[in-house]
Amino acid sequence: MITRVVTLLLLLYLPCSAYSDTVNYCNDPNVNQQWSQLMLKYGDIPEWRDINQYRIELCNEVKKGSISLEDAIDQFEDKRAEKIEQLRHRLEKTTTSEYSLSG
Repeated sequence: MITRVVTLLLLLYLPCSAYSDTVNYCNDPNVNQQWSQLMLKYGDIPEWRDINQYRIELCNEVKKGSISLEDAIDQFEDKRAEKIEQLRHRLEKTTTSEYSLSG
């Protein structure tokens, strides 16, 4: 489980796109397949499900023209950082609980 969480944290830290070279990955079949594979692997982690759903929602908003790609990227990065902190907090609580139970 710890290996999965560490891997997830690393994946969440990877930037989605470079701001100097803004690319819309929403319609990229390779990127979408990677997200699908990650969902199969990490879909049981609530923070991962949340960020995946948020990505889908933002892609839909960009597609409809309701939000600019740059704003969507900014919002995604903010939400991703929030979810990383939530995951860290949850892991700290879990680890603390495990140590207190075993000690």
